[in-house]
Amino acid sequence: MSAPRYGMGFKVALIASAIVVFIGAGLFGVVAYEQRVTFQEIRTAEMVEAVRKTAFHAENHLYNYNIRELRSIATGIIEGRRVDLVWILDSEGRLLTDGSPRPALRNRRPQIGFIDRLLAGGAVRTEADETNLWAGTPVVLSNEEVLGYVIAAVPMEEFNNNIWSTIRKQSVVLGLALVSGIFAAILFGQRVAAPIETLREAADRIGSGDWDFKLQIDRKDEIGDLAKSINIMAERLNDGAISRDRLQALVDEKTAEIAMHRDKLEALVAERTQELQGAKETAERASRVKSEFLSSMSHELRTPLNAILGFGQLLDYSDQTGMDDEQRQAIHYINNSGEHLLNLINQVLDFNKIEDGNLSVYVESFKPMDEMRDCFAIASAMAMKHDVTIELQKDVAADTVIRADRTRFKQVLLNLMTNGIKYNTAGGKVFLDCDVVEGRYLRLTVADTGKGIAADQQHLLFEPFQRLGHESSSIEGTGIGLTITKKLVTLMRGRIGFESVAGKGSTFWVDMPLDLRSHEETPAAILDGRDGTDSIAVSENGKKSMLLYVEDNLDNIRLMELILDKEDEFTMISAPNAEEGLELAAQVDPDVILMDINLPGMDGFKALQALRSRGKGRHVPVIAVTASALPSEVQRGLEAGFAAYLTKPIRIDVTLNTIREAVASKEHSLV
Repeated sequence: MSAPRYGMGFKVALIASAIVVFIGAGLFGVVAYEQRVTFQEIRTAEMVEAVRKTAFHAENHLYNYNIRELRSIATGIIEGRRVDLVWILDSEGRLLTDGSPRPALRNRRPQIGFIDRLLAGGAVRTEADETNLWAGTPVVLSNEEVLGYVIAAVPMEEFNNNIWSTIRKQSVVLGLALVSGIFAAILFGQRVAAPIETLREAADRIGSGDWDFKLQIDRKDEIGDLAKSINIMAERLNDGAISRDRLQALVDEKTAEIAMHRDKLEALVAERTQELQGAKETAERASRVKSEFLSSMSHELRTPLNAILGFGQLLDYSDQTGMDDEQRQAIHYINNSGEHLLNLINQVLDFNKIEDGNLSVYVESFKPMDEMRDCFAIASAMAMKHDVTIELQKDVAADTVIRADRTRFKQVLLNLMTNGIKYNTAGGKVFLDCDVVEGRYLRLTVADTGKGIAADQQHLLFEPFQRLGHESSSIEGTGIGLTITKKLVTLMRGRIGFESVAGKGSTFWVDMPLDLRSHEETPAAILDGRDGTDSIAVSENGKKSMLLYVEDNLDNIRLMELILDKEDEFTMISAPNAEEGLELAAQVDPDVILMDINLPGMDGFKALQALRSRGKGRHVPVIAVTASALPSEVQRGLEAGFAAYLTKPIRIDVTLNTIREAVASKEHSLV
């Protein structure tokens, strides 16, 4: 049984009715949506204003981490602005307060997608979900540093109540419109159905191949125009039909061309992908080779440099009454040249880490007074050799605390001061000054009366390997010191700048962030890592401490013997490899062991592991003394269990203090 066939008039009426219903529903939806959007925009604007004002009031309290004031601000916003929820977060998205005395999520990050998107976007953001309308903004300092975030939310219930009221009113209007539309559609269907049915029959006949058929419709409207068009179409089909086989052949030809081009494109993409993969692997291999080369170069240079600087320090510390001025000057040249070579090695390694993106800093709070005085003392000695006067115009306040990497801070300040000395003129001056700027930075200023920098060269100052005309001069340097300095300052969240006038001199300044939360005396252990007294290595019973040195380089062994011979605290024995060192350790039970890392046969790490597995040597402190000086190698050594990690070339005073502390720690552990 076939389905009933409905007339054209019925279909037209049905379609027209559907159009009326669709238009009515659309108008209903548009009005409801516009009302919702309008109300939501108003509430959103209010909320954005609220969170911005909250961020403005909370900025100082976030910077000072004042939770009580932040909670007071959040409570005021909730009570005064029809806001259901106010959160104040830190820069990592962790909740500081929600207005309550003890928030459940304190110091944790709420698991809400809006917060993740706000932290990722870094700008004012609004959003609506099924239950709430959200608004949030970051709290940003003038230097674009994000201190935290302010987030507010209101319930969606008030929006929904207004929408339902509008729906009830518009439903009545929509019903009346539908009835009128359906009645008009019936009349329209009757008027249009008859000629359309004639056109349908003509289309069926032409479609079945009766191209001689002619429509007999004489009307001056669209129906008449359509009838004429159908007659013309039938004539053209009858006069110039295209053969199906010819059309199919054309389609097949074009399909084959498309397939051919697709195959060529896929082959080209595969070829380019392979080339890119090869280039990536080549670059990775080159990076690995460069890192391995630098590590090997550092080790190979530090090993002989250890003997040069070590014996040079011994000569410098020894009794020089029998030496003439020329011999003393020779010792001075040996030590200075060795220090310069060591500085070049360290600069090359630092620059490599900058290129690889691996340069890191350890930021802590400390008082910079001692570090500044150390730098001033070192620079003063250098200034005397260059006939330059260095002056400290104003010392840093005793209670000033900054946030920086202690070692890198000294590296930055020393680089600026030594540059001011090296590029000065005979009889010139270098001035060191400090001051607090903007209430949150300690500014260190290094000014000199040197030759200055030409204006057309100043833009190259922080570029690597740029010596600005001093390449062929006798002034020592690599051209990467200021590049490293700027990167270190940036990593420590500081600022650096300069002013220079050719022929008059240059002024460099560095701003380091102050720790505004710290007003108490920093413990001595944090400032200098020790209590100010050296440990004594002589045992309580008066016996000398036994030191075992495992080292395969005879020059290094002889150097250590000469260092310890000048002390009455130690007796030293040595072994050329780890295997013999372990045997000696089992026989003599030393108080401390100095261990090279790169030993023939068993290396220092395996030797340490073997020593710890034996009952007798488990508590003997082992100090690594090695030319492997990369930060990753130092970290690996400390994590492996070495009591300390000394890098070659060694400093005699540092080495002796480290040995004494290790001996003292062993005796305390045995008490």
